[in-house]
Amino acid sequence: MFDYTIGIPARNESKTIYQMLDSLNADLSIQPVRGTIETVICVNGTSDNTLKKILIAQQDFPKINIRVVESEPGLLLAQRKIIHESNSKANFVLFYNADIRINLGTTCRIIKYLNEHPEAHAVSGDQTPLKIPGVKYAILNIEALHPELFRQPRKYLIGRCFGIRKTSYYVPERFLSDDMFLSNNLVLLHGPSAVQMVQNASVVYIGPQTFKDYFRKIKRYSDELEKLYKSHPKFIALKAYFNRQPDSDLVNHLSIYEKNLLFVHDIIKYVFKKVARISLTPTWVPLMTTKDRKLYE
Repeated sequence: MFDYTIGIPARNESKTIYQMLDSLNADLSIQPVRGTIETVICVNGTSDNTLKKILIAQQDFPKINIRVVESEPGLLLAQRKIIHESNSKANFVLFYNADIRINLGTTCRIIKYLNEHPEAHAVSGDQTPLKIPGVKYAILNIEALHPELFRQPRKYLIGRCFGIRKTSYYVPERFLSDDMFLSNNLVLLHGPSAVQMVQNASVVYIGPQTFKDYFRKIKRYSDELEKLYKSHPKFIALKAYFNRQPDSDLVNHLSIYEKNLLFVHDIIKYVFKKVARISLTPTWVPLMTTKDRKLYE
């Protein structure tokens, strides 16, 4: 039996899974965790070389004790499988996405935080988009690239990087994403202390690089949010608690060029939200441009 479990759902992640595991191995090498780690990767509905890449990583990174399990396609099915298969003493599991880069010290800090704060049912690190040259990328990711625009602290989980008590994990079958329901449900049931943020723990990701991917992101978020409030109207009372918007006073500190980027972004976001409400495209369509090896260069 191990001390801790790290879970990674993986579906068609051949472009990034090896490099992501390399970053996990580096994280745990630079700042080791007190205790043993198992890394449970749940391959779900994969049709590319994801499994082959994982098996290579299994040989190259023995320290993180990679073990492969399988489930039916779906993020939540994979997460449930990982929790079920967890062979660790700790009462929590740490989840990472397969297309991120882990900043050094993150895993150790999240595990330490969960050990020291039993009142927290779930915790999350932060996320930072990779800076990529180009006006389009700057427009589509302007808010994430400028976290200084937000005066309110983030109070919700980030699906790319979070830890949760095994007994606290519950997401109904009808949902497709994890962080939105978990954040609302845990705070509603247990109060604000149920979901907490871990300082100096973060991952790097690549944001949407095309308008098509940005629309898919908006569509996914809009559909899941509508589903959330229709099926659980009590969550509506938490809207103000979780809401984060750029502060107008802080926006004034941007350069004229950056203000123009934000202005264009807001128009695109507004139009895409309107179109998403009437669009018949599937809710969960993979974002094609967020899985890019340039994240690890």
